[in-house]
Amino acid sequence: MFDVVQSVGDVAQLAKIRIDYNVFRLHYTFTVVMLLTFFVILTSTQIVGSPIACEYSTDKNLMELLDTYCYIHATFLNPDAFGKSVGDEIPHPGIDSSQNPTQFRYYRYYQWVYFIFFLQAFMFYIPEWLWKIWEGQKINNLVSSFEDVLLNETERRKKMDTIIRYLTKTWKMHYWYAVKYIFCEFLSLANVVGQMYLLDKFFDGRFKTFGIRVVQFSRTQKQFTTYSNTTLNSKWDPKIMLFPRVTKCMFRRYGKTSNIETYDALCIMTLNIISEKLFIFLWFWLVILAALSSINLLVNLILVVIPIFRTYALRLRLHHINFTKLHALIMHGNYGDFFLLDLLSLNVDNILFTELVREISNELPGKQIVLQI
Repeated sequence: MFDVVQSVGDVAQLAKIRIDYNVFRLHYTFTVVMLLTFFVILTSTQIVGSPIACEYSTDKNLMELLDTYCYIHATFLNPDAFGKSVGDEIPHPGIDSSQNPTQFRYYRYYQWVYFIFFLQAFMFYIPEWLWKIWEGQKINNLVSSFEDVLLNETERRKKMDTIIRYLTKTWKMHYWYAVKYIFCEFLSLANVVGQMYLLDKFFDGRFKTFGIRVVQFSRTQKQFTTYSNTTLNSKWDPKIMLFPRVTKCMFRRYGKTSNIETYDALCIMTLNIISEKLFIFLWFWLVILAALSSINLLVNLILVVIPIFRTYALRLRLHHINFTKLHALIMHGNYGDFFLLDLLSLNVDNILFTELVREISNELPGKQIVLQI
């Protein structure tokens, strides 16, 4: 299992050759590593310790049976009891004397939490995997030789001429190359939104606003948080409502007289104290990532629709190039040409890229562009 995690983690490492932008990288690097880390934390905790500990009697065999049964089946609480006072009205948040099953809220997710993290990590890597296939190592083939610091001038000039010939012959032919990348960015954004929706379904509709409710509760917590018999009494705590520390479990079996015996056990959910922290962080990260991805996708769509902004985008890294002349080159091509030039600028130094732009402008059909730098 850990070998699989290590292998996927190696895939998420940053490559030396840049074929995408920073926001897109966040999906398959930091996010994938974070989710795999969460997966390892919960898996190792479950292997070393016990994910659930149920109490009913001193019979050791019965205790082990209850632990196994209650972990496989759902535990439950009464949502109305979260507003009652611990120590005065109830022993633990969500646990009261109610025997009406229609009032219970059942917790079934805890058996699947670590699988969810692994599945999420896999889904976050899919857009990058798809883009690598479509990209076809084009950027790597164009700039890989320039990484060699011992490359002599003759070899460097030969490599430069090869790039120039390729770009001039394929000028205005890279539009779909760029469209495929934008589609992968859209797929990444859709994945974030889709995962928020799936997690909300996974937690029975209580995850979508989880982070907001946690913030609201933390701001007003002092108003209704007290200590009763040295136990923290926080009414309507959204963290405990979604990840309860203590739940109930019903177990039935035949007794010695062939009558059905019912065991109403209390179960301590040891993993929930960890899961709570992990999912709070995950909620905020997904919201931040969705916002960054939306802005990044919007910027790229603006660059597709409004060509003049492409020049400004390149000028952010190439301050020493004359704006008017650079704009003439950019306007001479389509968005795909700009996208390819932008990726090249991320992988070569400014001096080399300046020379590359000048040579391309001189070699374009009709030599309509003269770039003075």
